[in-house]
Amino acid sequence: MAELIYLVRHGMTQANAEKRFIGSSNPPLNETGLAQARALSEVFLKLAPEKVYCSPLLRVTQTAMNAMPDIEELSILEDLREVDFGEWENLTQEEIIERAPERFAVMRGNHADFTFPGGEALRDFIARVERVADILKLDSSKSVAVFTHGGVIRYLACRLLGDGYEKTGERYLPPGVVAVFQQNGDAYRVASISGGWRWDS
Repeated sequence: MAELIYLVRHGMTQANAEKRFIGSSNPPLNETGLAQARALSEVFLKLAPEKVYCSPLLRVTQTAMNAMPDIEELSILEDLREVDFGEWENLTQEEIIERAPERFAVMRGNHADFTFPGGEALRDFIARVERVADILKLDSSKSVAVFTHGGVIRYLACRLLGDGYEKTGERYLPPGVVAVFQQNGDAYRVASISGGWRWDS
């Protein structure tokens, strides 16, 4: 069981800046995101993880490579991809609510039987996030970094902390921020979050 897990959300993209839903689409970091990723290099000089897991999507690999420019190997995990929003890709929340208010409300309620229209079923997304959690818990490295997406972090954090998924709304991380999880018995606790960010509970 890894003693320390560093969950890292990728830096800002233009779609993030415009508050659009991006999951399976693959935009690069914008200038702000690149600056955020480079700033993480100072953080990771101190954290120095023994192993690094990474989503295969460009915005995440760019973040990891700028945060850890001397890294020799990234362990790419397909399960670390963001959820596929299907027809909702690249839409804003307002645009989605205008088109499908009832379906949006169901999605916000975290119903396991919800499927993004033309995209991924929430239960399938949760299943792959849980596979990642199992990998991390079985990893014998002392410290592990996980570069991934906001949605993955929400669910993965709940699983590591032993929370129910109804708390995903409280597990938001802004782009370019790192949450440090420390082993606490059979689960984890949040030791710190970079940039002065806090979780309410």
